[in-house]
Amino acid sequence: MHVRHLLLTVWAFLASQSANAQQIIIADYIIFPPYQQADNGLTADFSALLTKKLTSVSFEYQRMTKSRLRVLIEQDVPLLIPFSQTYWFNPTTPFNVSQTTLREAVHVVSHKSRPITVEDVKQKNLMFLGRDGYNYKVIDDLVETERIKRYSCDSNDLCLTMLLAKRGDFLVMAKATYYQYLEQIPNLKGKLTISKRPLYFDHRAMLGLNITHADWVKINQFANELSLSAEWQTIKSKHNID
Repeated sequence: MHVRHLLLTVWAFLASQSANAQQIIIADYIIFPPYQQADNGLTADFSALLTKKLTSVSFEYQRMTKSRLRVLIEQDVPLLIPFSQTYWFNPTTPFNVSQTTLREAVHVVSHKSRPITVEDVKQKNLMFLGRDGYNYKVIDDLVETERIKRYSCDSNDLCLTMLLAKRGDFLVMAKATYYQYLEQIPNLKGKLTISKRPLYFDHRAMLGLNITHADWVKINQFANELSLSAEWQTIKSKHNID
């Protein structure tokens, strides 16, 4: 009877610990390639690797819109947002920021008949095509000082279509994203060009919100060791990321 009572006590304790474990939602909200694609995408593959390596942390992967993500942020739900940056959100949101998980070179994309260089962006009065609600390094400052103008599109596809029709001078994209759009929209091939040099670099990280200190230490350790992971290198190669 004593042994049975002890086993019941241990079972109750473990059940209690499981019930009280923090459930962290991994928010896959960046809707353009290579981050989201019809067949998974970089964020999904990254999240699967994270979940595999951190078995002691309870994750729930979800694809969602940025509007849905903003609602979850307001509700103080425990969140992990891969490949993101704090300046894309309300500056008062108390995010934890991991070590950089991806250093992404962002290039200038323009029409082949009117190629725009990195130097042109900073020196000429041009029309920039950017996604509605998105912030861009370098570009935002140039727009604010009226060095260039901006037109906001509902999607990257629309920005590319407008660039093809010469209804703007340039947009900015990472190489991996640009070349995947060329595969998805064959009409773009041979008509656009990408700058040889990047305009700027995005240092993408994981943003954490309402995550316990113990769990965040494990998550950040995962980020610290990512560059040494052969599985992560395989994932990057799969999505044509340098």
